[in-house]
Amino acid sequence: MKELRDIIQAYQAHRGQTLVLATVVAARGSTYRKPGARMLMSEDAWLAGGISGGCLEADLLRKASWRTSRTHAVLVTYDGVSALDDDDASESWRGGFGLGCDGSIDVLIERLAPEFPVHPLSLLSKALHTGRAAVLSTVIGVSGKGARHGLCLGQRVLALAGDEPASDLPTAVRRDITAQALSVLATAGACARGVTSYSRHVLDDTQIEVAHELVMPPRALFVFGQNHDALPLARLAHSLGWDVTLVAHKTPFSAEQVDFTQTGLRILLGRVPEILPALRFTPRSSFVVMTHNYERDKNILRHVLGLPVAYLGVLGPRRRTERMLSELLREGTPIEDAALKRLHAPVGLDLGAVTPEDIALSIVAELQARCSASSARSLRETARLQILPASHAAKAAGAD
Repeated sequence: MKELRDIIQAYQAHRGQTLVLATVVAARGSTYRKPGARMLMSEDAWLAGGISGGCLEADLLRKASWRTSRTHAVLVTYDGVSALDDDDASESWRGGFGLGCDGSIDVLIERLAPEFPVHPLSLLSKALHTGRAAVLSTVIGVSGKGARHGLCLGQRVLALAGDEPASDLPTAVRRDITAQALSVLATAGACARGVTSYSRHVLDDTQIEVAHELVMPPRALFVFGQNHDALPLARLAHSLGWDVTLVAHKTPFSAEQVDFTQTGLRILLGRVPEILPALRFTPRSSFVVMTHNYERDKNILRHVLGLPVAYLGVLGPRRRTERMLSELLREGTPIEDAALKRLHAPVGLDLGAVTPEDIALSIVAELQARCSASSARSLRETARLQILPASHAAKAAGAD
């Protein structure tokens, strides 16, 4: 999400200019970036984002302008396995880099003038600032006589939750692709993160391939606490592009907290019962309770334990939280099984954390894993390394 924020900021800083946007629309095999990765360029400068770990951006920057000089959009395949010569890409639009990644990506490169009628960055900007889900349904393949029907790469439907869809597609296919875009948008409530799906449409003798990219709003984190370990957590989450709010109980702020507010992050001041309506949480939001005050933490739990959020973490030993829950039960606070499933106490992954920064890392790592429905296992455990026998390795080296 931070990358998207950077791209939107660069787009707004260069309003009125013709920009080039590159978007990964498909990936095969093992690739560093997945569909939805973007890179924004001016005529001669890399402005924000990226489509790889840094190995493809120079080629893209060097050639994106002339590739789109005669047409609005082109599709380029970057092959990480073979080592093709990309100098004559005008025919095949396929570049091989021999990176050994065992995968390839398709990148849609678009020249976007300020007056472009269906501007993807305008939609993404609005989605980011309003916290709403969006879908970009983009034509990434046209075979047959597409030009006869007014079809070309880069045409799309833009759908933002709560708004009427916009499209520059010809009328003959607009209804079907818009319906598919709205169907994808309807799945946003059940999605932990954005995904890209694909559909094919037929118009007479023309085959049309469309990529439907679901873009989710930034993840919201509410940190209840204002001690020296709450600030590293808020800063780290903010650096990932999350929407972070620090819920504090008193003033004055320390110099460090004043600096925190100057970064653009929010601080809400007050007691939880009164401040709760101002939190603007959603089912995708996460709460972390870390005030270091037993009664204050228990009171926060009293009011937030039953809220339908994605994650609720409590700092401190397990027995401390168990004692709080037991007391809340005796005092008449209902505790449902669904609430206990959301509760993480102690909060964070076991990373051997000692310092406030270590603790922040362990909490953010657990949040990322839980909110993206990932296992948090070591990647080494997901597959064993396979080493070729020396004879096979020699043959492979000879083939190169």
